[in-house]
Formats: sequence, structure tokens, C-alpha cells
Amino acid sequence: MTDKELMQQALDALEGYARNCQCEGGGAPCDAAEALRARLAQPEQEPVAWISHNAGLYHGKPDELLNPLPLYTAPPKKEWVGLTDEEYEEMAEQYVTNCYFDTLEYAKNIEAKLKEKNT
Repeated sequence: MTDKELMQQALDALEGYARNCQCEGGGAPCDAAEALRARLAQPEQEPVAWISHNAGLYHGKPDELLNPLPLYTAPPKKEWVGLTDEEYEEMAEQYVTNCYFDTLEYAKNIEAKLKEKNT
């Protein structure tokens, strides 16, 4: 079973769980399903070569009897995406109450938002 097939199987199970439990959006199952959908939407990377323990390196896919392992290049680096001033202000407004500012929660919110935008 390929990784893509395994991820699709997990996504189907999570979506079935959500339907049977009538879960309203949010929570770990919904987050996991969304992450799987995003990953499955990405194109599958093609191997650049194959290697076999007993037969060496191949640029074309060798005979299956040689039990070849695919070799891949490193994925391209994704450019960092920061937050806009409006996003910072919007998050800050959520943590200001009665002249009290919860800086730890605000920092955690910023970190979570940056992770969301950059993964």
C-alpha cells in the first residue's frame, strides 16, 4: 500500500467517523481530516533514480525482482509567510479585556497562526 493510499484510507475513516457522530466542525478529527485533504491534493513526487542492494544504482526503474528502492530529491523550500499588521491587531483584540493583556496566550496565538500559514 502506498503512502497516498494509506492517507486516503485514514481520511475516509475520519470522514465516516464525523458523519456517524454528527460532529460539528473543529476538534482533532476535523483538523486531521483537513491536513490529510491538503496533503493528498499535492502532486506525488517522482523518483529521480532507484537503488538495489544487490544490483546498484539505476536511472530508469529496474526489474521488480531486484527489489529497488526509489530515490527522491529534497522537496523545494517553501517561502516563509508572515502575518500582516491587520492579523496581529485582530489577534491582539481577542486578548485585551478590562485593561488586562494576556501576553502568553497572545504569543501562543501568533505561533499557531504562523504554523498554520507555513505548513
